[in-house]
Amino acid sequence: MSKGYLSVKTYNEHDNKVEIIKMGRQIFGKLIYPCFTYKIGKILIDTGSMMAERELISYLENDPPEFILITHGDEDHTGNLKKIQKSFDVDTYSHSGAIEYIEHPEKLKLLWYQRFVWGIPKPTTSSPIELGKTYKFDDKKIIPISTPGHRKHHLSFYLPDLKWVFTGDIYCGRRVKTYFPYENFYEILSSIEKLKELELSKLFCAFRGMTDSPNQKLSEKFEYMCNLKDKVINLADDGFTLKQISRKIFGRERLISLITSGDMKHKHLISSILLDRK
Repeated sequence: MSKGYLSVKTYNEHDNKVEIIKMGRQIFGKLIYPCFTYKIGKILIDTGSMMAERELISYLENDPPEFILITHGDEDHTGNLKKIQKSFDVDTYSHSGAIEYIEHPEKLKLLWYQRFVWGIPKPTTSSPIELGKTYKFDDKKIIPISTPGHRKHHLSFYLPDLKWVFTGDIYCGRRVKTYFPYENFYEILSSIEKLKELELSKLFCAFRGMTDSPNQKLSEKFEYMCNLKDKVINLADDGFTLKQISRKIFGRERLISLITSGDMKHKHLISSILLDRK
């Protein structure tokens, strides 16, 4: 049996609270590729998967958001945006480049597994946010930072007074081994380098949840990516093919490659290192 799943944990730091909302589709008690959204007072960062729409709306009714900040236009980040906008009086902000996907979700060209796991967002609207500008939402200073790579229009949101950063899908762990075909290795590398220079106490990832020691972990990810790049390029210079390099470094493709019809593969990562290098 399939049903929506939602759980909430609260983290407090110096009288500042963030609600860590984990949600997704649950099948026979198994949560399938969950995603995280975050609520800080009246601010909601991303809206999660519409598979948990009913559960999320019910939870938010106790203390509705007034502002929604979108990291990027993918279905597991904008899935409940339309319903929240209809249910509450909210202002929505995103990168200008995300608006076309928010207004026209069909442009995401979702594959069957994405429609099944996260659902298809309903068309709605968002206002563009100015990059690098310091905003004040619900008495919280927030700076939107351009962090492309996963998507060209990807944003991270930095709260300088709290030293918190909300990174959407740009971090996703220190040793990512599979990419989508549209991801750009060098843009992600530059985004990670940008984030690791911030003064941070906590990192909030849409895939892994809250992360401690963020500067250390971002530096470790940056170092891993640099080492991986050197390995891949050296093997290519020695005459190995893309497939051979992928097999040599990561082994056989993971089951996730089959499940996603080849959308998530080691080879996409290797290909980006080789094809996108300057």
